[in-house]
Amino acid sequence: MAMFTDLPNELCEAILSALNPVVIARFQRVCRAARALVRSSVALQYKLACFRAGVVDCPAGLRSSTAERLVRVRGWHAAWKRPRWRHIHLPPLTAHPCTSGPVFAQRAAQDPTSIAFFLLGSPLRSAGLHSWTLTGLPEYITFAFDWYLDLLVVVERTDARHVTLHFLTCTTGHPHPLAASPSTCVALSDDLGNLKLVIGGSLVLCQHISRYGRWIERWVFDWRGGSLLLSLVTTESDMRMMGQDSTLLDSRYLLVTVDVTNDAKSPVLAVFDCYNVPRDRQLTLPADIGSASILLDLPLLDWMKWAAIYRVDCRPFSHEALPKQTRGFAFRPVAPPIVHVSIRHIEHDWIRYDVLIPAMLISICGALARFRPLLPPPRLSWKAYASRCRVISADDGVVQGHRHAMAAPAREEHWDDVPNDFEPDGQPATGGAQDDEDSEDSESGEDGGASDGGDSSDEEEGYTIEIRHFAWAPLVRSDGDVDNNTGEVPDGVEVHRIVNASSVSQECHFEEPVPTAAPYLKTWTGICAAEGSRLFLVEDGIVVSEGSKKPMRAYII
Repeated sequence: MAMFTDLPNELCEAILSALNPVVIARFQRVCRAARALVRSSVALQYKLACFRAGVVDCPAGLRSSTAERLVRVRGWHAAWKRPRWRHIHLPPLTAHPCTSGPVFAQRAAQDPTSIAFFLLGSPLRSAGLHSWTLTGLPEYITFAFDWYLDLLVVVERTDARHVTLHFLTCTTGHPHPLAASPSTCVALSDDLGNLKLVIGGSLVLCQHISRYGRWIERWVFDWRGGSLLLSLVTTESDMRMMGQDSTLLDSRYLLVTVDVTNDAKSPVLAVFDCYNVPRDRQLTLPADIGSASILLDLPLLDWMKWAAIYRVDCRPFSHEALPKQTRGFAFRPVAPPIVHVSIRHIEHDWIRYDVLIPAMLISICGALARFRPLLPPPRLSWKAYASRCRVISADDGVVQGHRHAMAAPAREEHWDDVPNDFEPDGQPATGGAQDDEDSEDSESGEDGGASDGGDSSDEEEGYTIEIRHFAWAPLVRSDGDVDNNTGEVPDGVEVHRIVNASSVSQECHFEEPVPTAAPYLKTWTGICAAEGSRLFLVEDGIVVSEGSKKPMRAYII
C-alpha cells in the first residue's frame, strides 16, 4: 500500500482504471489515497457510476465530455429511485403486443397485415417519441420482433399444417440482409394451434401447441446461418398438463419447464445448449432429458402438486439500437437479465408466484457443463441455488432485462414509504431527479402527445405498480428501496439483502420453504392500475393497458 502511494497520480489513476469496478470500490475502503484519487478523477468516478447504474456507453454518447456523461449516468441511477414520469397516450391494445428495448409494438388496429411500432424515447436520454407502421405484410398468425440487428419475424400460415417464418427488417419490412434465407418453412404434426415466437440474438424459437393439446413442438433456428439447431417434441402420452413453456437465453440456451418423472413431484427447468445437442434426430421429452446441459429443480407447491402451471420468460435488454434512431441515446443497460418462472394454480388463477432466477447462474452452469459432455446433466436442487433467487407472490408479473414489474393491491401503508418526490396520485413533486430543462425539451417537437406526470384523477386506485431492479448485487444501496437489510458494511453504506422471499416463506404453500437472499432495488411508481390490467416493461418505463377499448398509458422517465 505504501508503494502505491509513492507512485505519481497519473500512474495510479491508470492502474485503477485497468481494474474491475468492484476491485476499485473495495480498494477505496482500505486505502485513503485511493479514495482521494477517485474523488479527483472524473474518469474513475464515471467508471464506477456506470457500473452502479448498470449501463454502458453507446457511440452516440461519445460525443460529449466525460464530466457530462457522468452527470447523465448519475441522473439515470437516481431517476429510477425517484422517477418523474412523462405520460404518453397510445392506441388501445390490439393483438400480439410485444416489447424490445424502448420499443412497444402490436398489430395495427383493423389491419391484420400491418404492425405499429412505438419508440417511446426518454427525456432522460433527450430522445423523443417516434412511431412507424409496416404495411403490406403477409397475413400472419403471430409475430415477434427484437432490437437485435433490427430483426422482425413474421409467421405466415401456409395451410393447416404448415407455417412460414419470414425474417424481415423491422424499419422497412424488406428481407433482412444478414439472414441466410428470407424465410423458412415449418411442418406441424397437428392442426394449427397456439404459436409462440421468441428471438434471442442469432436464435429464433418457434413453439407450437396443437389445437387439442396432443403435441408441444419446438424448433430453434439459427437465422443468420440458416440451420435448424434443435427439434423438441412432447406428446400427450409423455406429458402432464402442467403447462410446459420455453424461452431462449444468451443466443445459446433453450429453457423448458418439464416434469421429469411424470408424477407431478419433480418440476424442473431444463437448459438445452442449442449448439451441443444431437441434430440428426428429433428429441422427445421427457425421454431425452439427458440431452439437457443442466436441470434446475423448481420450488414444489405442497398443496398444488397436481394443479400447477409453469411459464418461463427471459427478455434481455438489447445492447444495440437501430442505426437511424440512436440520437440522444447516450448509454444502454447491461445488467444481467433474470429468468422469470411463473407458477399458478390451474383452477384458482389468482394464486400465482414468480420465481426470479439470475440468468448469469444458468449461463455459468451451462458453460461448465460443456467441459464434461459425456456425463449426465447436473441437477441443482432448489435449496442449492435458492439463496440467489427471489420468490414473490405476484399477479401477472412481467420482466424486461433485470427488472420485474407487478401490480400489488394498494394499501395505505404503502404511501408511508413513498419517497418525498412522489404524490399519492402519481404526479411528481418538484425537485425530482430530472432537470426542468430536460422536462421542457421532452414536451416539445415530436412529443406533442406527452404530458409530464400521470393524470390519475380518473384512474382506479385498486392496484399500484411496483418495479424491482435486480442489478449488480454488491452495489445495491440503502434508500428505502428494498424490504429489509442485514446490517451495514464497514464504510457505513448499507447493503440491503432480502432474507425471506415474502410472506410466502411463512406459509405452508411450499413443501420446504427456503429463504432467498437476492438483493434488489424497488421503485415506487405511484402509478395506479385497474384490476386485470396488462403491464409491459420497456427500457425506460412501463406501458399499462386496461382493456381493448381504452387507450394505453406509457410512463417514461
